[in-house]
Amino acid sequence: MKRLIISLKISLTVFLVFAFVFCFAFIVPSTVSAANGNKDVVRIDFVHFAKQGHSSPKQDPGYKLMGVQWNQSPVSYAINTASIPSGLDAAWVMEAFATSSEVWDTATSSELFSLPAKTAAHYGVPDGINAVEFGLYPGNSNVIAVTSVWYSRKTKAILEFDMLYNTVYTWGNALSADFDVMDLQNIATHELGHAIGLSDIYSGTYSDVTMYGYASYNETGKRDLAQPDITGLQLLYGR
Repeated sequence: MKRLIISLKISLTVFLVFAFVFCFAFIVPSTVSAANGNKDVVRIDFVHFAKQGHSSPKQDPGYKLMGVQWNQSPVSYAINTASIPSGLDAAWVMEAFATSSEVWDTATSSELFSLPAKTAAHYGVPDGINAVEFGLYPGNSNVIAVTSVWYSRKTKAILEFDMLYNTVYTWGNALSADFDVMDLQNIATHELGHAIGLSDIYSGTYSDVTMYGYASYNETGKRDLAQPDITGLQLLYGR
């Protein structure tokens, strides 16, 4: 009888550990790793999903800080115009990103972003260029976009960011398109929030907040910031 009880306890412990690991992996859609073997430099990937897979059960203030930020601004970034999907005008894409950048700038006293430039740099390469690229995201068609942020463990300063906009989706301006599109300005505003130090939130209470971790075709409401987005931003960079 004692052996049976001990066996059941061990089995239960193993099950709980497995369940915890599984759930943790499921509910955290970002990954953190050392960059190029440099233990001081950390890379974190924020994945923006098209379909809701989970919702945080706890109430929170509607924003989440990464705990890192830029020490100097404005921050320059550049768009790989050669990667822009056919049917999209490069000048319009540049303007959409500039408008999304200004949304964050106008909500704080800091000038956070320079106007976007053009580049041949690619996503995912820590080369000192904050690069924006369009391309296929491998392995998961449910991913709209991903923003990777490199920062220093010691200084808590953001060093670089890159973005990839998944071309499995049709991109455009949802306010003028006569077919379903992923609104570029809507998604870019969210991704730029990661670039300055804000994490995703998943409480269904805040599904209208720009930093909510899910989006859908034709959504435009997150082109502008909600109050929780502004609160988080101003905690980092002032009013």
